[in-house]
Amino acid sequence: WTSGVAGGILSLMKYRLLIALSVAAALVLVSCGTLPAPQQPGARAFVAGEVAALTPAGDYRYEIIDFSDLDETTRGLTGGGARFSPLRGGAGFEPGRRVAGDDAPPRGRFVGSTEHLRLVGDGRVRLAAPATVLGMHVVLPAGQVRLHRRLMSETETRLLVTGIDRAGRETGTVKISPAYSAPAATRVETEWIWVDLSLLGEVAELAMTFESPLAEAPVLLLDNVAVSRDFRKDDGYFSVAVLPAHPVSGAAVPEHLAAQTRFLASHGPRSDERILYVTHTGGLVTDGADEESWETADAAMTVLDRAVPWGTALAAGDLQDRDDPVAGSPLFLERFGPERFEKSRTWGDASPDEYSSYHLVETPVGPLAVLQLAVDPPPETVEWAQGVLDRHRDIPAIVTTDAYLTASARLASPVLTAAPGGEWPAVPPEELWNSLIWQNDQIFLVLSGPPPGEMTVFRRVQLSRNRHDHAVIEMMVGWPSWSGGPDGFLRLLRFYPERNLLRAVSYAPLTDTYDVGPDSHFSVPLDISGRLGL
Repeated sequence: WTSGVAGGILSLMKYRLLIALSVAAALVLVSCGTLPAPQQPGARAFVAGEVAALTPAGDYRYEIIDFSDLDETTRGLTGGGARFSPLRGGAGFEPGRRVAGDDAPPRGRFVGSTEHLRLVGDGRVRLAAPATVLGMHVVLPAGQVRLHRRLMSETETRLLVTGIDRAGRETGTVKISPAYSAPAATRVETEWIWVDLSLLGEVAELAMTFESPLAEAPVLLLDNVAVSRDFRKDDGYFSVAVLPAHPVSGAAVPEHLAAQTRFLASHGPRSDERILYVTHTGGLVTDGADEESWETADAAMTVLDRAVPWGTALAAGDLQDRDDPVAGSPLFLERFGPERFEKSRTWGDASPDEYSSYHLVETPVGPLAVLQLAVDPPPETVEWAQGVLDRHRDIPAIVTTDAYLTASARLASPVLTAAPGGEWPAVPPEELWNSLIWQNDQIFLVLSGPPPGEMTVFRRVQLSRNRHDHAVIEMMVGWPSWSGGPDGFLRLLRFYPERNLLRAVSYAPLTDTYDVGPDSHFSVPLDISGRLGL
C-alpha cells in the first residue's frame, strides 16, 4: 500500500476520486451534446474517474450521453445515437429538467447537464450500433428516497439492467438497490450512484426495470450514459473467489449452491476468469449433528475438489452443539478435515485442533498465503497462525473466518458462549486483530461472513491501519437468503498487478446477475509491487 493512498482510502465511497486524479488527463472523452460551461470539466473528470478502473487509460474512446440534445419523436426519445422507449406498456422514459419539490434529485448540481431522463417502471435503450455501455449515473427523487427508506429490506427495491446483443441473446443482468445508496440530500458530483454496465459486454440494447413494492409507479433519474464502440476489458488479472456461507439442510443440494460450485469449477486458472483459489467463509450445514446434511454438503463441494484449489474452516453453524462449542464438530473433521485437502497443490498445514488451515497459492507474481481460521479460534490456533506467518514472512497473506465484522465495528465478544459451568477459550475478532492481524504487516485482507443473527448489514468494507501504518482491507461478504430469494451471489476478487488495483465483483451464476451496489462492486488501490513484495 502506498502512503499516498493512505488518507484517500479512509472511505471506500471516495476511492473513485483518487483514480480520477491520476488518469483523467489521459482519457479521451467525446461529449454528446453541450454541457453548461461551469459543469463541463467536472463532469468529464468525474466520469473519467468512474471508468478508469475498467482498463488502462488511453485504450479506448467513449462518449457521454447527457441528454442536453434530447429529441422527442413519436417512437420515443433519442439522444447521443441511442433511442429510449418503453420496454412494455407504460411511460418508460420521460425527459426531465431540474425542478423543485419531491420530483427533484437530492440537493446539489447535476454532474452532466440540468437535463436528465426519468425512468418510470420499465424502459428500453436501443443503440445505433452495438457497443459497450460503460455505465451511467442514477438516483432517486428525494420524495422516493424518504418512502423507500421505510422498507424492511434493501432488496425490496431494485434496478435491473439486462444486456441484449445483436442476435437478441441476453448478455447478463446488473442489479442495484438505489434507495439504500443515495442520501436524500447530497452533492451529485460525489454521491450519485455510478452503475457499472461494462460487465454486460457489447450490447445492441438494454432492458431496464425499476422494481418497487410501493403502490405508486417507481421513478428513477439517470444521466451521463457513457458508451464506447472500441472498449476492450483489461484481462491482466488473476482472481481469488470468495464463496459465502450457504448452509445446506437435508438431502438436496440447493440450486444456487450447485450453480456456484459449477461456475467456480469451470473458471479455474486456465479460464478467462483465472480463479486461482476459492476461499469459503465457513458455514456448510444448518445442523452440525445431522449426518445427512453433511453428506449433502460433501456432495456439493466435491465439484471443486479436482477443479480449483479451495479451503474452509469451522463455522458456528457447523458445530455439533452450538450451546457446547467445546465439543467441536466431529462430522466437520470427518468430511472437511485435513485429509480432504492434503492432496491439493495449495495445501500447507492444519492447526493443532485441525479446524483451521492454511494454503499457499501460486500467482503470476508470486505466492499468496490464505489462512482459513475457525470461528472464535483458541489461543493455540492463533499461535499456530503466527508460526505460519513467521515461516512465510515474505509472503502476503489473506485471513478468512466465519464472523469478524458487525454493522459498525469488529466483534468485541466471542461469537459462541460456553455451556453453563464450562469455559470457552476463544479469541474474539477484536482480540484477533490486536494479537495477529495488526502485528503482521503481510496480512493485507481479512474476509468473513456476517455474524450469526445479523439482520441488517450483510456486506461491508472498512480499511484499518496496522502497526506499520499500512492499510488492511476488512471485508464482510454475504447475501441473506430470506431477502429477494437465494440468488447465490459470490465475490470475485480480481488482482491487477500492472495497475496496482484490487477490484471486487459480485456475481450470481444461477441468474447471470451482477450486484453493483457500492458495498458489492468497487476497486481499491493496492501497491502489489511495493508493500506486498510480489
